[in-house]
Amino acid sequence: VHPFYEMTKERIITIYAVLQDERGVLSELLNIFSKAGANILTVNQNIPAGGTASVSISARTDRLQLPVDGFIHALSALEGVERIVRISGTLPAGGRS
Repeated sequence: VHPFYEMTKERIITIYAVLQDERGVLSELLNIFSKAGANILTVNQNIPAGGTASVSISARTDRLQLPVDGFIHALSALEGVERIVRISGTLPAGGRS
């Protein structure tokens, strides 16, 4: 349990992705989170069906080193990513959007 004032410093985003069922795609996606400064909190992946797998990832973005829109674009541009949707989240400190 964290005090309220500590929780307000944290910014959390949840991303929903549809990935091709190919070796290394999820790993590369998670690598982008790491390189951007996001701290991954949860990863939930469904069993692949029809050549794709859906995954949801929640991460802290208080240390994100680029605007959220740029971060989403970087995720979308990865080979093997068919779809990226920001399903929830607050903006990182400093008002980057």
